[in-house]
Amino acid sequence: MNRAFSSSTNPSGVRGVCPTDWHLSSDSEWHQLILFLDPSAVNDISKSLTAGGMLKGTGTTHWINTEANVTNRSGFTALPAGRRTPLLNIFKYIGQMAEFWSATDFSSSGGGYIILF
Repeated sequence: MNRAFSSSTNPSGVRGVCPTDWHLSSDSEWHQLILFLDPSAVNDISKSLTAGGMLKGTGTTHWINTEANVTNRSGFTALPAGRRTPLLNIFKYIGQMAEFWSATDFSSSGGGYIILF
């Protein structure tokens, strides 16, 4: 993260490995995006199926299963790369979920990533 420990600001200001003019999103930025896509998620951002469907790529070319609410309306086109399990150091859920890390330290915020199923 280019010597930055963590950021919960919006925008995060953490460039890290990103190209020029890009940055790693903070939890605050992910939450703003989810609330923009699904204003009803204000009480529980982590459970918004509506926003997830608007972020996911459509069809079953990459996703094993897609629900009726998958529209990719945002144009983000999240793909299901799965996740790496740290203890076993293996990849799981490829084709079933997408996990995006953020610039916010997990231990300080309880965040640090967003998962789309």
